[in-house]
Order: sequence, then structure tokens, then C-alpha cells
Amino acid sequence: MHQVVSSLTLISYGIVVLSYIWARLKYFRVNSRESRIGSYIYDPLVAVQVFTTTYSFLEHQRYPLSRYLFANLAYILSFLFFWWGIRSCSRLDFAFSGSVGKLITSGPFHLVRHPFYLSYIATWAASTFLFPLIPLWITLVLLTYFYILAALREEKSILNSELGVEYKEYKKEVGMFLPKATQWKKWFSELSRIRKR
Repeated sequence: MHQVVSSLTLISYGIVVLSYIWARLKYFRVNSRESRIGSYIYDPLVAVQVFTTTYSFLEHQRYPLSRYLFANLAYILSFLFFWWGIRSCSRLDFAFSGSVGKLITSGPFHLVRHPFYLSYIATWAASTFLFPLIPLWITLVLLTYFYILAALREEKSILNSELGVEYKEYKKEVGMFLPKATQWKKWFSELSRIRKR
């Protein structure tokens, strides 16, 4: 049983990572000096995460079954959230590009302002929870810091553009990486209204 769950978790992880690699190479455009510099920092950190996690899976150490189940669930949810984001918008620029496209508020962008970063953080955090190794902890912290900086920079660019006023309103309603308390409250009140019917 343990081996089966471990293998399924590795497969889920592999599918998520292959999706991220595809997006990094084919979906996200690196079209500025800042994006290129960001990719020189980002890509090695992700490589350490991926290689350390993959090696840990293949080493066949026996961690508690609950960790594998939790990580598998996180990988599956990250995968679904990531592809929901891909389907909700056209090609995007890689982090730190500074360019402003159109404002997207549908799909996962209705739940959080940065669904791709949330998907990445959830994946790296699940791997670190599953295999609590120093290289994974270090890269998790550095990558999370990278995503926060990138998100803040992207938001600053949007706020200074012609979309600034609209984005301020969106920002009031929707959380950066997690839904705001007001969003949860609204969803629960809508759910209770539906149940009363």
C-alpha cells in the first residue's frame, strides 16, 4: 500500500512539474531584461527543488503515509488550479516584465490575484512537507520570496497604468495568494442561501 501511494504521488508530482516546465518554456514570455535576470535566479532554484524532490522519491525512504496522501492532494489541486489559470487567459509575461496587459478577473483570478504563484508555492511547500530536507526548505523560502516580489512589482506596474483604478477595486475584493475573509464570508452566505431554497 505504501509503495502504491508513493508511486501515485510521484506520478502526480511529475505531471505538475512537466506542466510548469511547459509553461516556463512555451507559455510565459521572457521579453525584458528584468525578466531575463529573474529567470537566471528562478530557474536554478526550481531545478534544486525538482531534483531534490525527485531524488527523494526515488530513494524510497519511508515517510508516513499521511504525508504522501497530503502531498498527492496538494499536487493534484495545484495542477488543476494551474491549468484553470492557463485556460482563463492568453499567454502572459514571465515575472518582473513590467508590461501591463488586460485585467483578468475570471477563473482562478476571481479567487486570488496570483493563481500561478499560489500553485507553485503549494507544490514546493507540499514537497518540503513530504521530504523536510534543508535544500527544499531553502528553495521554498527563496522561491516564495521571489513570487512575493514579482507579485508586488506586477501590481505596482498595473496600479501605475490606465488600469490602476479598476485594479484598486479588484485588489480590495480579492486576496493576493489566498482569498480574503470577506470573500469567504460572501461564499458562505451564498451557500447558506442556496441551502434554504
